[in-house]
Amino acid sequence: MEWRPFSITVLSAEGIKNVNLYYPMDVYVEVSIFGYAKNKKKTFVDRKGDTSPKWNYPMKFTLDEPSLTKPDLSLYFRIRSNRLFGDKDIGIVTIPIQELFTDSASNDDGSTERLVEYQVFTAGTRKPKGTLKFSYKFGKKFAHSHQHINGYPTLPPVPQHQPVTGYPPTHMPPVWCGTSSTAMTYQYSPPGYGGCSAPMPPAVYPPPATTGYNEYHQPPPGYGYYPLMK
Repeated sequence: MEWRPFSITVLSAEGIKNVNLYYPMDVYVEVSIFGYAKNKKKTFVDRKGDTSPKWNYPMKFTLDEPSLTKPDLSLYFRIRSNRLFGDKDIGIVTIPIQELFTDSASNDDGSTERLVEYQVFTAGTRKPKGTLKFSYKFGKKFAHSHQHINGYPTLPPVPQHQPVTGYPPTHMPPVWCGTSSTAMTYQYSPPGYGGCSAPMPPAVYPPPATTGYNEYHQPPPGYGYYPLMK
């Protein structure tokens, strides 16, 4: 299977919500990828920036090539306040890896570094508040057969009729929200954040009633999935 290095530098946030209310925040960011197990990384704690912290902190991941063009993976930023009696969530940013890869115009030799800025959705209130800035780059494609990637051994080839999603996901994929703070990018948000609710599951209708006339009752309108926003 072929793989790619994925480098991120978490630069800064601006205008995020102060969840401490009466005193400045000490802020850090946890970064992980939906669809890969045990890949969480985090920045150091900025004890001076308060609602506009800065880190300039580099991170490296490794992703399998097939997953880069599928909607199963997303980059997840969790902005948190470091507190004595338990850290508290400030907000999140979630972006599909597929969009980042497409926008990077990456080829077999990788891509140039891109600087992007995304809107932060606050925890609890589900409202946009502040932005997060980071840069990213996809490295040169390489092959591995019996190596360990992201702490796990590489997977055997997957039959073509099955989706390739890397490692078993630790969370459900985020829900489409379709908003961002920059052009040519999109914003994802898991259920409970960002003001987007999860899609309604398809209704299960009972079989036609037997009334002697073989009457068939049409399902009530208004059911099914909401269309994806683009």
